[in-house]
Amino acid sequence: MALVCSRAISENKGQRVRPHLEGIIARVHGSSRGKSMLVICTITVLASLLQLRFPLVDAKAIQSPVSQFMPSEQRQPSVVAAAEEIWLETRQPSDASGFYPARSAKPLGKGKNAKVTVSGTYSAWMESWWQENCKGVPEAKPQFPTQVSPSGPQNGPVGLDAEFMFASPKGSIYCTGTGNPPTPSKSPFQVSMDNGVTWTKPPLVKSGYMSNHIYAYLVQGLSFPLQFRIDDFALEDNYGRLKITVEEVAAPAQPTALPTSYTFPQTGFTVSARIWETWQGAHTFEESLFINGYPITNLRSEVSPTDGKTYQTQWFERARFEQHPENKAPNDVLLGLLGASAAQSRQNEGPFKVITNPGSGLQWFRETQHTLGDASGGGRAIAAVWSKLGGLPQFGYPISQPFMEKNREDGKSYLVQYFQRQRFEYHPENKSTSFEVLLGRLGTEQVGTKTANP
Repeated sequence: MALVCSRAISENKGQRVRPHLEGIIARVHGSSRGKSMLVICTITVLASLLQLRFPLVDAKAIQSPVSQFMPSEQRQPSVVAAAEEIWLETRQPSDASGFYPARSAKPLGKGKNAKVTVSGTYSAWMESWWQENCKGVPEAKPQFPTQVSPSGPQNGPVGLDAEFMFASPKGSIYCTGTGNPPTPSKSPFQVSMDNGVTWTKPPLVKSGYMSNHIYAYLVQGLSFPLQFRIDDFALEDNYGRLKITVEEVAAPAQPTALPTSYTFPQTGFTVSARIWETWQGAHTFEESLFINGYPITNLRSEVSPTDGKTYQTQWFERARFEQHPENKAPNDVLLGLLGASAAQSRQNEGPFKVITNPGSGLQWFRETQHTLGDASGGGRAIAAVWSKLGGLPQFGYPISQPFMEKNREDGKSYLVQYFQRQRFEYHPENKSTSFEVLLGRLGTEQVGTKTANP
């Protein structure tokens, strides 16, 4: 279950580590990134899942982490057809497939409305993670225990339902920052009305935390069977089932517009309007967080090192966003060249000197005269992640060859490669996991060298 930056980082070898954002959290809170983190999902599996289960769609079509809802008295539907019962396993181990995502047995006609009721609790952490609780009070077991792969994680304490985290183990992201549970889950229940092409978090009939863990949503059909999932691309260590009831209902009132801003409780900063849209991009929330990181400043007036002009700017752990109203969308928000700034005085160092096209199947860019990765295992991993998470528009051209560099946070040396907007780091201790390649916190490193204009 892909809780956005919500997985505990285990210091015990052999324990499951969530494959999307623990690396980010380790950096945010100064943890060593050299600790052993064994994760089931490989980079290859992640790439496949991103293609098959998280198709690129317009960011405006995906509900943001904090939903806005119509008043419940305006949203009460009346049932017009018999209900269908469906079960959603929150876990899909390697030896069980074909049940995820869950699907309704019959299509929901185009324009027809349905009330989807979801009940149940589950965990995104193995039972062993609950040896020390952090926030909230976990329930002893899922309301509906997992029924697949008996050799997998046990049905121990749980702290999640379809909408909220009501308890978390020690070390998870929910242990950081302010606020106490229940807090909105970063891996909410999602529905696809178009046969799995796009996924959305549907509007609730009634918002807020439900202590009985029962939530009702409203959806509208597109002539396909409904599909259901939790917003996750790593399901192997989850346990617990969700019970889903689908009832065709009379047309409800239309939901309100999607939120145009989001305040990150981890840092307290708000991201709004076009910067918020650009931050989300065509990715899931957790993918965007992995790429850009948390906001670390408010929107402020700042001189751009690229052209010396002043723009409204907001810094993130791994990116700098600049507003350019002189450009038409999508170029009205541009990403800063943080990688180029980090390498500004290093052009005479060997790895940054241009090279001729080496051939050998490597992609060489004439614009900067460097290759994407190299023939080593680490170089290939860097190239794969660059391609899968945005490529040229997101990260820019390579401006160095891969080389060994000492990391300022943990004092260890890693294979790195600089791009115009980012520094990629290969971590062999995390081989065959989604932490095999990590992105540098260049925003955090550089924001202290900048001064906002009054």
